[in-house]
Amino acid sequence: MSALKQLGETRFVEVLEPVSESKTVRREITSRLDSLDGKIVGFLDNTKPNADTLLSAVADLLTRKHHLANAIQVRKALVIKTAGPEIFQMLTERADAVVTASGD
Repeated sequence: MSALKQLGETRFVEVLEPVSESKTVRREITSRLDSLDGKIVGFLDNTKPNADTLLSAVADLLTRKHHLANAIQVRKALVIKTAGPEIFQMLTERADAVVTASGD
């Protein structure tokens, strides 16, 4: 985004860069499940258009094909923000695996 501005005789363009600083967090990778049969899978919707539709379809397919015990569908508050710690905590405690998707 830019805006043409003038200060006295000098014209200039102010360029805004709408990017936040990235944060790197190192986490241990959990080992892969042998099977999804009888497991609880969380589905995290990033709030973009059609993410809920995609995740619902994947949840239905996995439930039918792999006999999930439960599918937990969670939607984060805003597309521009990460899911809050309470969502991560809940999924960590209740789900054996988590699927996330970006819509559009």
